Amino acid sequence: MNIVAVIPARMNSSRFPGKPMALIHGMPMIGHCYSRICLCEDLNETYVATCDVEIFEYVRSIGGNAVMTADTHERASDRAAEAMLKIENQTGRKIDILVMVQGDEPMDTPQMVSEALAPMLIDETINIVNLMSPIVSKEEFNDPNTVKVVVDRERNALYFSREPIPSKMKWPGSLPMQKQVCIIPFRRDYLLDFNNTPEMPLERIESVDMLRILESGGRVRMVQTDSPSIGVDTPGHLQRVSDLMINDPLMRACVARKVVPSGRAVHAPCARLLYVLQKLQLRASRPLGAEAALLAPGKCFAEPHAAALIAAARTLELRFPEFVKLVVQE
Repeated sequence: MNIVAVIPARMNSSRFPGKPMALIHGMPMIGHCYSRICLCEDLNETYVATCDVEIFEYVRSIGGNAVMTADTHERASDRAAEAMLKIENQTGRKIDILVMVQGDEPMDTPQMVSEALAPMLIDETINIVNLMSPIVSKEEFNDPNTVKVVVDRERNALYFSREPIPSKMKWPGSLPMQKQVCIIPFRRDYLLDFNNTPEMPLERIESVDMLRILESGGRVRMVQTDSPSIGVDTPGHLQRVSDLMINDPLMRACVARKVVPSGRAVHAPCARLLYVLQKLQLRASRPLGAEAALLAPGKCFAEPHAAALIAAARTLELRFPEFVKLVVQE
């Protein structure tokens, strides 16, 4: 079975413009998402789908897979579907299950992908799965950026909302408060059918595309995960995630050394630096000199090369401080 993850990402977020490239411990957020999902052994490949050259070039610069898509998509699922068809055309291989992973949840783990896939690998009648996790604070319960979900006894979704559900108005006790975690496996043809279904009123009101399925009479199977996941929709969320990831062992492993699907090792703290330097070379009116040999597109650096790369950056900083000062770090 060919199972592929696609991470839709775009710079033009209405709530937090440019957030895929926002740095978390020296690595762009999309780099954290991509490197963590790549570690899932249930996946054949992982791709980033984007309409932005900046994101595309960054992912390719660290040896990752990226697909350019149209800039007209309003929903992540539309971008994922276009990417799926392009990947099939490039590889000559049909995708059986596409796992859509949001590029603004950098604490997602490879185990969470496996948890989401499990029901579909057992039951062929399940066409789509969403993860859900407990809401742990009143602030999160009331936050419209958090998509809440209520489920039936079979753990099929009954409703999604940005409002607090279920209501606490007439129930003084504890509530089963759950939020959607956007790791969403689709069967291939179901994704295409979903994208060909017109947008529904509830989907438009709540800005939650899963409601298109419920309002059309379909089912969304929810799977509980105990792994923490926080979506980044504001700069405040970014700081919170950054604080929580300080002691995250998976984050430390990915930042220390990232292994991309081709098996090449990349010194990840240099990934953002390499990306900016490559852009710098393209914008320079004259060759950058001997240090330009370090900047070949797609070149990967093992740890012994890190010092040389940073030294080159410092040399270039004297000539192009407005670019390099953003990324040179001890």
